Amino acid sequence: MRKTMEDKWNIDIGTLTLLGADSGYTNNHFELNTIYYTEDYFTQKTFDMFDAESLPIATTQQTKDIVAAYVDGVKVQFMNYLALHGDIY
Repeated sequence: MRKTMEDKWNIDIGTLTLLGADSGYTNNHFELNTIYYTEDYFTQKTFDMFDAESLPIATTQQTKDIVAAYVDGVKVQFMNYLALHGDIY
């Protein structure tokens, strides 16, 4: 994955965290997609970010659901942090 991201998009990726996997039959063949998250990357390009409901068209609904659950979990953790520590400066 790191090699593809570097070659195709000119993005150097460091630490990856596995969010989940998406599998099933598409066009009469079995597909398995792994879904990763990282904040450890470097690029000189600018990219638009997608919310969970508007991910690129090649993304399956199961993948969207995994990403949405992750985003919801991050929001809950953030709100819990604020409840414990107050405002962020």
